[in-house]
Amino acid sequence: MKKLILLLFVFVLCETTTHAQNTISEIFTTTDIVFYGIDFSHVKLIGSTGFTDVPKIKDIYFESINNLMVNEKEKFCIGKFIRKKSVEYDLTVVKAQNQLSDVNNLVSDNPDDRLTLNENIVQQIVSGYKVGDRTGIGIVFIMESLDKAGEKANMFVTFFDIATNKVLITERITSKPGGIGFRNYWANSILNAMEKTGKRYGAWKKENMPK
Repeated sequence: MKKLILLLFVFVLCETTTHAQNTISEIFTTTDIVFYGIDFSHVKLIGSTGFTDVPKIKDIYFESINNLMVNEKEKFCIGKFIRKKSVEYDLTVVKAQNQLSDVNNLVSDNPDDRLTLNENIVQQIVSGYKVGDRTGIGIVFIMESLDKAGEKANMFVTFFDIATNKVLITERITSKPGGIGFRNYWANSILNAMEKTGKRYGAWKKENMPK
């Protein structure tokens, strides 16, 4: 009886491990993905002189940058960079998340606040997403900081299992902004991050696909 219980335990353990591996592998084998947009809920705006109208940034620009991802899909074509034929856009989660930003704590003149997130915090953020009954693989860009003085943006490009909210791959990407106007200036940092994501995609696949 003890041997039978032990065998069943080993079987369940192997099945769980295999499922986890297959879920990570699905990032690279699936042909479709859900893009959840740009999560600004934990962003820091570095340099008070570069961010003077904070309520407008939170209430207007965070949403307008996300809307740009949808309205200009041809330019911000995340599917092209991560080799997906079909991309579904769902911004409802991040639009709710971005309302959590506290305008009184968004701006910082402390350079140490450029890098405040890590993999554990990213998992905590994604665990709070209310995605409904959907399954599959999701990707979200969790913005860490917008640094006007340093002319760079830091964000965590994050793939996760939609059914469980489990983060599968997340990595900090640093990119340069550019353009005229707040929205376009920082949106271009996201485009550059997408391009960097495309360059990292092959390495992630090599690191995470079963041998």
